[in-house]
Amino acid sequence: MARVEIRSAWRASRCLMLTAALLLLFTGVGHAQRQAPKGIAGVTLGEHIEQAADKVRKETAGVPWGLGHLERAETLPLPGFRSGYVEYGTCAQPGRIVRIKLNYEDESLRLFNTLLDALKKRYGQRPEWRGDAFGTLKVWKWSIPDGKGNSVSLILQNYQGDDDSYSEGTSIRLGVRNWIDDEIACARKRVEREPARPAPTDGRARDLDWLLPTD
Repeated sequence: MARVEIRSAWRASRCLMLTAALLLLFTGVGHAQRQAPKGIAGVTLGEHIEQAADKVRKETAGVPWGLGHLERAETLPLPGFRSGYVEYGTCAQPGRIVRIKLNYEDESLRLFNTLLDALKKRYGQRPEWRGDAFGTLKVWKWSIPDGKGNSVSLILQNYQGDDDSYSEGTSIRLGVRNWIDDEIACARKRVEREPARPAPTDGRARDLDWLLPTD
């Protein structure tokens, strides 16, 4: 009787081990097959900006403040989105799209939560929390390898507050940090080759009134 019980316990243990191994196998396969996002709403990371000419306003193209290594063009009205922009290189790979940001037409938290659930199922259940402690800014970020040595950054954000430096409502952003870093490095080298500009010598920077708002 004892031998029968031992055999039964051994078989049950072996069955559990086999089940666990199969679960690990299928989980690993699913993870390996997961692909990094390439673009959104017809705009593709890595393509030349001319390939997205029908998605952007060319007349808005320019260098954003503080981003001398990139140019930015606003998007045309796209289905489901109220606004957005596309950023592309100007030095290392001129014209290469490195970042896309789109603001959803539906600004509700309901859509944000729906998108969050869908993105977790597609790209992983453990994104990085980047929001604030007050609940006005909700930000989740995924960093997803593309299999080519790059990491695609995917950021889903919702803002409900009074600070106009943030986009109101729900937005999504895709970017490739490696490519952005390439543009930064190239732009720095280009600046180093340019003649240095003389600093202002009139002393206004030392005047406190000059540094404060005027009445």
